[in-house]
Amino acid sequence: MKCNSCGGEVAEHEIRCHICMSDIGFPNVRAANTPEEKGELDRRLADAMTSAKARGCESILHSFGASVLSSAVVVSRALGLVKNIVESENQLITSFYRQVDGGSRLPEDNRFDRARPSVDGVLFPYYGDQIIFGALSLDGVGVGGSYGACHLTLRESAVANRSSLFEENSLLFCTMKHRIILGGRIPPGYRATWNVRDRLAMAKHQPDLDATVTPDKFPGILVRQGAKPENEVFIEVHIYGRIHRDAIEAVVFRKPTKGPDLAIWNSFKKALVKRGVRVAEVP
Repeated sequence: MKCNSCGGEVAEHEIRCHICMSDIGFPNVRAANTPEEKGELDRRLADAMTSAKARGCESILHSFGASVLSSAVVVSRALGLVKNIVESENQLITSFYRQVDGGSRLPEDNRFDRARPSVDGVLFPYYGDQIIFGALSLDGVGVGGSYGACHLTLRESAVANRSSLFEENSLLFCTMKHRIILGGRIPPGYRATWNVRDRLAMAKHQPDLDATVTPDKFPGILVRQGAKPENEVFIEVHIYGRIHRDAIEAVVFRKPTKGPDLAIWNSFKKALVKRGVRVAEVP
């Protein structure tokens, strides 16, 4: 791309022009906002509209899309980590790579962590270490699973300008569904910017809707948790950069019935409320 200020050519991973140092935007957002991406997403959405109309649920699809425009980014983490973040002005949520490089985390010996560098190299060439992953949610509950039982809703004002949306779990998309080769490219039409997240959700979830679906079912359509990553359904959110505690708007916690986490949570939720963070518990 060309810098709007000086006209110089800028690499796709840069956040500033290397010639004049002008801010050129977040690379993940720029990647989701290319004419090719937008054009192919428009085609997918048109096909979804045609199918929904033929099945008599066009109005349901529109209602679902309108609902998604009120969705938020949810990042799921372990309770202890969230407690450390919220109780310190200086603790930050950082990316997987920053944690590994900083010595605060070890990669797990599983196929997901082994494949992660290759997949992130395709999606985020030369800037994968900046990306934090979340899920698009309507009820404050994210994917959970190995990420943790504490679900953090992030303030739209803190993440909207630096977040892009992706069809699903990017690792499964690349390794199992589309078999993206090393050095390959993601097929267009599966990414979106924040302000058109409804279009991506409608294109993806049209087959999950019919004339009997009511709005109270929308949150469970957008995010479906599973015992394994392969069974989880969600729209993946890619957030550029670290996350400060002041970006947290609400916390939903799957409250344990006993054990040390219960005692920690009962104390911690009072601190959250004191900071003005909305708190909810789910079974």
